[in-house]
Amino acid sequence: MKKSPNLFASLLICLALTSCLKGSTKNTDNIQISTANLVSNWSLVNDTTTTNFWGLWSGRPAIGINYIGKTGDHYNFTSYGKLYIQQDNSLDTQTYKLSHDTVMVEYVYIDGPTMQVDSGYNARYIITSLTSHTCTLTSSVVSPETVFNSTIKLSR
Repeated sequence: MKKSPNLFASLLICLALTSCLKGSTKNTDNIQISTANLVSNWSLVNDTTTTNFWGLWSGRPAIGINYIGKTGDHYNFTSYGKLYIQQDNSLDTQTYKLSHDTVMVEYVYIDGPTMQVDSGYNARYIITSLTSHTCTLTSSVVSPETVFNSTIKLSR
């Protein structure tokens, strides 16, 4: 029973240290992250994605891909909440909103009990750097047996 307070105190210290470190990598040029700063047609410089395996697939080597942006590849954040992504001849349209340093993307689902179509927002990208000419987005997606980590570098 005496170990519980020590464990709880250790957890609080770890959380406090993590919170202190979290803000140190954002906005290297002291630009506030706001929709106004993000709205632009950004050219895709590169998209680095690493797939790591866990669970039943643990022990397999990680797989890394670095896609270099081509002419016309872009992330176009509009002022009316639409994000248009063109990457390697693939086009995607998403509805987004900004929450602090996080780009939240709308998803649609069917509410089981009511069978009504509804929607919500999920965190899709973390803005880890934003200057007047560059933007870096990171993303992590966990699926059964894999974790996908992406770093997307944009310029204007």
